[in-house]
Amino acid sequence: MNIVSQKYPLLNDTYEVIGNQLITHQFFLWTCIVVILSSKNWKRPIVMLMIIHWALRCVGDMFVNTLELYEKDYSHNWPYSNKGFFYSYGMASIFWYSSEIIGDWYLLIRTRVLIKNPKKTRWVVVTCILYNIIKIIQMLGYPLFIPFTGTVEENYKDNRYLITKNKAIYTYNKWVCVSLQQIGSLAYDISVIIALKKNVFNKTINVKENSFLRKFKKISVYRIYLSMFVTIIGSPFIFGYSFKMMHLVNESYKLPHEKMQDFFNNNCDDRGIDSIRVLVLNFSYVFMYIDQILLRYYVEDNQSSNHSSSTGKSNSAQNSNSSFNFNMVYHNHRNYEDFEEEEDKHPITSVDINNYNNLNSYSFSNPDSIQSNGTSINHFISHPLSNDNIKYYNNFKSITTNDISNDNNNRYKSENYENLKYNNRINFYNKY
Repeated sequence: MNIVSQKYPLLNDTYEVIGNQLITHQFFLWTCIVVILSSKNWKRPIVMLMIIHWALRCVGDMFVNTLELYEKDYSHNWPYSNKGFFYSYGMASIFWYSSEIIGDWYLLIRTRVLIKNPKKTRWVVVTCILYNIIKIIQMLGYPLFIPFTGTVEENYKDNRYLITKNKAIYTYNKWVCVSLQQIGSLAYDISVIIALKKNVFNKTINVKENSFLRKFKKISVYRIYLSMFVTIIGSPFIFGYSFKMMHLVNESYKLPHEKMQDFFNNNCDDRGIDSIRVLVLNFSYVFMYIDQILLRYYVEDNQSSNHSSSTGKSNSAQNSNSSFNFNMVYHNHRNYEDFEEEEDKHPITSVDINNYNNLNSYSFSNPDSIQSNGTSINHFISHPLSNDNIKYYNNFKSITTNDISNDNNNRYKSENYENLKYNNRINFYNKY
């Protein structure tokens, strides 16, 4: 071992760095927290997605740190050899971008859990696929790149012109792909926000008593908005640098071969802007973990509040809301779209709403006349109701007798009707 250490002084340090990647990676602690909080159900798709995301990133970092282990054909020019670049950065890119693609599915899975109707999430799927295709193109850019072409003599000729030219082409292609990635990221985030706003949040905006849903809405949308904000802030720098690189690479081709290396090294150093790119990229993935941790916290906090409640009716209503939210957010249960499919089979028309209002007025003077079989109901309305719609009227009796007075009857009819409809949605969730 001493002989090996003397011949390769950095060998031991390299192996140590490689071995420590699993526990020193920035996503390791986040993954541990999520797994601990989900210890009773850690095999859920979302948790497995985060574990795989972290594992792939770690393996990629392991590969990239092997560069120093390969023989250096060009000791003064990074990456020193074609073989070393392929088996370090080339292999690492496969795991890096695979990890990113897996992480990008998080928003898609969350959106599909909330919106089961495929037609209403098709643009989210399309933008996610396009975003992933861009990542695959970036992934292939590393293993297909050959840093050193020709013989050693040819590469060192004309002040390393051939080496500089290959590096310039690589840098140019890299930042073109990064620009496309930023466009794909913006399109994906926007499609998710539009889908959630149209199909989930607008339908629950009037339900003021559901505090957990408000918290969930605030956290999730805030996370997506914040992710988009960081992406937008970083995009001008990335786009600007991409155009700069296109211009500089084209200008470098016009220079004599002997001057190209100095021009490229002095004007095309991308290490500073690349750190901004990595920051923007990792921001969304960090918030992926934070979002799950906060969701888990609010679920448990909401359940604890329900158990401590003492009143019968309020406790029952609160439990209904909690079950709805827990199923909606934390499990792959049926949601608004499923309920609407059932609702479409027995639609509530404008005639039903008028009947509902007539029934409301009648219920004040005859509160016990509404029978569960719908006989009395059908006597006062213009057409018979189905058993499914009768449930709306049976549940309405408790609302009208307590919340609505004769003086402000008309003002509250529509609001209570919407609340009644929402409560039946909650019961539908609890059923499945």
